[in-house]
Amino acid sequence: MYKSVVYQGEVVLGEVEIYPGENKNIDVKEIRISHFSQPSERCPPLAVLHTITSSGVCFKMESTSQTQDALFHLHSSCIRETKV
Repeated sequence: MYKSVVYQGEVVLGEVEIYPGENKNIDVKEIRISHFSQPSERCPPLAVLHTITSSGVCFKMESTSQTQDALFHLHSSCIRETKV
């Protein structure tokens, strides 16, 4: 497990815990969101993310208890607006 910080532009959304996938050696210090996709009527966001990866699940990300609100809002708005 690794600690990482999530940014939306220059704004810190919070700290997350990163769990690498099987046989993956990944150390992600920060995750930066630069832009979002256009809304999709056909594909839910998670399906798009699974489609664009070439090697399966790279890592799983879980918010820490202190930063849950901003990350929860980001996640729910992406699902509601069907954006990635």
